[in-house]
Amino acid sequence: MDTNNEVLDKPVSLEKIGGGICYGNQVKFVEWSGDTVGSRAKQLHDEPQVGYSCIIDPQYSYQYTWLTTEITEIESDVEVEDSRCITFKTKNSSYKLYISKL
Repeated sequence: MDTNNEVLDKPVSLEKIGGGICYGNQVKFVEWSGDTVGSRAKQLHDEPQVGYSCIIDPQYSYQYTWLTTEITEIESDVEVEDSRCITFKTKNSSYKLYISKL
């Protein structure tokens, strides 16, 4: 199994500024029923919004590749050719989300 080729085939990457990077097949944004991530998920959305959390590869039974805390600021949302880059801050980190449209 060639892990590098598998990573290149992933249409989503989430880079934690000053930290690591994770790759996935799908990204959604979680709207919470309460006021914190510890509350229940109310709904999944396709677009980011302040107060939502970014989740990579959401699955049933609360399994996922990565889940951020709530977004506090969306700094930029840029589309270039076949990809989109969303830069945002959460309560404790900053991220760059890359989404390939291929």
